[in-house]
Amino acid sequence: RDAFFDGARRYFHAHAYGNTTLDDLLAELSSTSGRDLTEWARAWLQTSGVSTLTLEHTGNGHHDIVQTDPRPHRIAVACYDHNPARDLVRTYRVEIDAVDTHTRIELPDAPLILLNDDDLTYAKIRLDERSLATVESSLDRVRDPLARGLIWSALWNATRDGELAATRYIAMATRFSTNESNLSLLTAVLANAPAAIEHYLPAGARPQTRAAWLDAV
Repeated sequence: RDAFFDGARRYFHAHAYGNTTLDDLLAELSSTSGRDLTEWARAWLQTSGVSTLTLEHTGNGHHDIVQTDPRPHRIAVACYDHNPARDLVRTYRVEIDAVDTHTRIELPDAPLILLNDDDLTYAKIRLDERSLATVESSLDRVRDPLARGLIWSALWNATRDGELAATRYIAMATRFSTNESNLSLLTAVLANAPAAIEHYLPAGARPQTRAAWLDAV
């Protein structure tokens, strides 16, 4: 952040009252950050699509962050565990650069590992199986609304992409929406759950699921 504002100040000073190109801005930002932003600009501004980040366990605390449509990402990865009150709170956090298809990372053992913690980059994230199981039983115990928002978004993206069964998403929406205190998150869930029922369930399963969802809300 500091490097960006320093580069912006230099950019406005050097080109006051003049016309510029994107390269002029990137040159100043590259100078102050110590990073060549040419490849960053190509990956982020001249290509389409969105990266999907997945965590793969390779054993002994080692993990790989695997991404489709590789781009340079600065991301935070956090571990959440239960405190004495059984709330899920952040117990570990690390920031790394994920550039290639696979990025190695070491993490402590935790029931919930959240990629892109604090929402530092633009990407879709997937929950590993253990984290998904934790979320299925304890999503309402995640007290940080930003973390819950990332989890809700990950669940919906996985459902929409056909990687999470719609029945599992609807079950979580039914169970946890009644305890969702953030109005923006609740509004999204109340829109997504009916969409999942109408578009992602077999026709024969919809009437009973509609009725159950109506009872829940």
